[in-house]
Amino acid sequence: MLEDHLNKVSAAVESACERARHKPLADMVKEVVEAFVDAKMERTDISMALYQIATEVDGPALVKRSGQRCRKALEVLLGTAPDAGSHQEKFAVQMMVAAMVGATRSALEAGASPAMVRKVRDHLVLLCQSYMMAVATPRWPSQSNR
Repeated sequence: MLEDHLNKVSAAVESACERARHKPLADMVKEVVEAFVDAKMERTDISMALYQIATEVDGPALVKRSGQRCRKALEVLLGTAPDAGSHQEKFAVQMMVAAMVGATRSALEAGASPAMVRKVRDHLVLLCQSYMMAVATPRWPSQSNR
């Protein structure tokens, strides 16, 4: 069940990445974040239950593989952004995925009412858009060393 859920989330992110290719960076990020949140929050009861068992037996390996799929799809996608540098740092992609995972888990643990899910979705889009736009356009020389 955990593997099916993670595959569904990864597939949703990969599909969003396919649809968003060559769009402006902000649109790309919005599409990916919304797909991720929608997939995670479609069945909050299942998502919450799966967090409880994710540390068991093969859970960590499955979670790692799912995260790798999402990061790889995002890296390819961001390389097509017409308004961003030709190369996005892998670390920035890792941070974006971590923000999505952390925010959705926090909402699930807080009860994930429909209103909360809408707010998480909207705020996470803004957070990830702002972050990715900031790292896509270095403003000072030391930023490339981060």
